[in-house]
Amino acid sequence: MLVPNSESVTNVSRKSERDHSDLSQHHGWRREDIAYCSNVHAGKTLDKLTQNLRSYITPVRNQRGLDTMTSGLWISATAAVQLQDNASMLNFQQALRDAGLSLTSINGFPYRGFHQQEIKAKVYLPDWSMPARLQYSKNLADILAVCLPENCEFGAISTLPLGYKQWWNDAKHQQAMAYFLELNQYLAELYSSTGKRILVCLEMEPDCVLESTYELIQFFGELATKNTLQNPSDILFLGVCYDVCHQAVMHEDAYQALKLITNAGIQIGKIQLSSALQVDFDSSKKIDPELFELLQEYAEPTYLHQVRAKQVQGEVIACNDLSDALKIIQDRQSELSKSLSWRIHFHVPINSKRLNHASLTTTQIDLLRVFDFLHDYFTSSQMLDKTSKPWLEVETYSWHVLPKLLHSLDDAGLICGIVNELNWVETQLAARQLLLR
Repeated sequence: MLVPNSESVTNVSRKSERDHSDLSQHHGWRREDIAYCSNVHAGKTLDKLTQNLRSYITPVRNQRGLDTMTSGLWISATAAVQLQDNASMLNFQQALRDAGLSLTSINGFPYRGFHQQEIKAKVYLPDWSMPARLQYSKNLADILAVCLPENCEFGAISTLPLGYKQWWNDAKHQQAMAYFLELNQYLAELYSSTGKRILVCLEMEPDCVLESTYELIQFFGELATKNTLQNPSDILFLGVCYDVCHQAVMHEDAYQALKLITNAGIQIGKIQLSSALQVDFDSSKKIDPELFELLQEYAEPTYLHQVRAKQVQGEVIACNDLSDALKIIQDRQSELSKSLSWRIHFHVPINSKRLNHASLTTTQIDLLRVFDFLHDYFTSSQMLDKTSKPWLEVETYSWHVLPKLLHSLDDAGLICGIVNELNWVETQLAARQLLLR
């Protein structure tokens, strides 16, 4: 466990300390508290992570006209080990200060390199039945406890929803629960020694063990039972990272899902503001050759792009990956070819409502439902007394694999695209009186 000394505790400027005080005191979010997740940038080592602060995140902050900005960093397992060294940590904190950035949340979902030629289901390894996942999460918690702004007591780390469902079994499940209870105790001790409450947040994803809100709530109930607690809210240091794209692919109503989670007493530590690709087929169900060709561009080889197809009767059927779905629909008798629409796990720019074909839209409406929920729930004084607000992060890690017509391939185009997404979030919050000036 990293032990912060007097120098490392003072890890942000006085101005940043004032700017990033506990959000639970306020009925909204400041512009500087809206972040984006840095897993869009390749960066396995600490040196590369520090370079990304200068090359990408600082220019985004500058283009937004901000003196300081929160940052939701992806820190790989390799970099997390490097940061257990106190000298390396001090240098990293200085790099954060120099960049005008405050570390308030970490993406702890991808363990290793996230920009390999083909990562697909390997992103779910190590899973939560493996000791390496537990140690990685502990390392990230130590880092965040040291790096949180002095006047900010709450930080969030997102993690995978146990593992890939195809590879799961009961023995893995029991081991994962044991590791989560061990982690909860570790985080409790970290809070006692540092005063920083670090919440490790499970992030549901299609085809994972926890892919639906129902499964998530059930798992928290299991944890409470294993720990001989009264209810899931007694798991004080474990929560939820709600990824809007993922649950849109699952055809869940975002407002209702968030309501169910909060009513179950489970804290939402982070919301990843993301949007999925949607394909709307015409009534003839004929596959437009141009549309098929465009979908082939989205079926890129790096990431899994799970598909959920909605039938006329309302039934939803699943396919592991878009590339598989495109092969299947060439058989006109397949269930996929009879669908009204597909929702695809491909993180597209959140400020886009329609893409490069009349039949290619996005699930932006689900984001609007999330903002509506935030307005209705977090403007209630009663609710503010019960929980801290979630950190808000735009997550469009797939910028570099989008079809070329949708984005510029250079760094300037990437930075501009991210800024446009963040500006769109600000507009939505302002429209609901949730943007603090």
